[in-house]
Amino acid sequence: MVLLIGSIGLYAQDCGGYYPVKEGTMLGYKTYNEKGKLTGSNKQTILSKVNTAKGVDYTVKSEAWDNKDKLLSDRTLTMRCENGKFFIDMRSLMDPSTMGDMKDMQMEVNGVDLEIPSSMAVGQTLPDANVNISFSANGMVIMRMYVKITNRKVVAQQSITVPAGTFDCLKITYDIESKAMIKISASAVQWMAVGPGLVKFETYDKKGKLSSSQLLNEYKN
Repeated sequence: MVLLIGSIGLYAQDCGGYYPVKEGTMLGYKTYNEKGKLTGSNKQTILSKVNTAKGVDYTVKSEAWDNKDKLLSDRTLTMRCENGKFFIDMRSLMDPSTMGDMKDMQMEVNGVDLEIPSSMAVGQTLPDANVNISFSANGMVIMRMYVKITNRKVVAQQSITVPAGTFDCLKITYDIESKAMIKISASAVQWMAVGPGLVKFETYDKKGKLSSSQLLNEYKN
């Protein structure tokens, strides 16, 4: 595939909004329960990017540890930029620890990736997203899992301080429905900043009680 050299900077500029686009960028997060106790950590590192006819494809290494620094997962995910919009692979929202022995079975994945526009404003409504995963053995479906994200709205602009620094953020709220072994309905709030993207994240149960939080602990660009 032949692309003009000048288009590389253009695509990077179009995608350089609320998600990092530079190779080598690392985002480190700490996760806490409803009482503020550390439950784990995760890290995402942009390994490479490839220019395509539509934009840029990114390869991202995703690692997760428990609260005792035991490695839980080490995966490679694919993100992409198309027409100035960043798309996150919805498989990254599935918790590998819930899969158990299923992770060794045949897996079929489909859905709509999470879209993050390069520019957003208070009052804006963002597209829904979902992922559906089925696990099969010997041609028989053993288990189905899904995550649905709906009602995404940009509700405020706020300055947020986390261990990695202070960032000017947009506050985004949405609803989550997921099912692995059981069906769970929840809501979430995330604070996004130009550059690192996700700075702070909170989930709430269906009664509105805080369930967990995640803070940007380290940012290397």
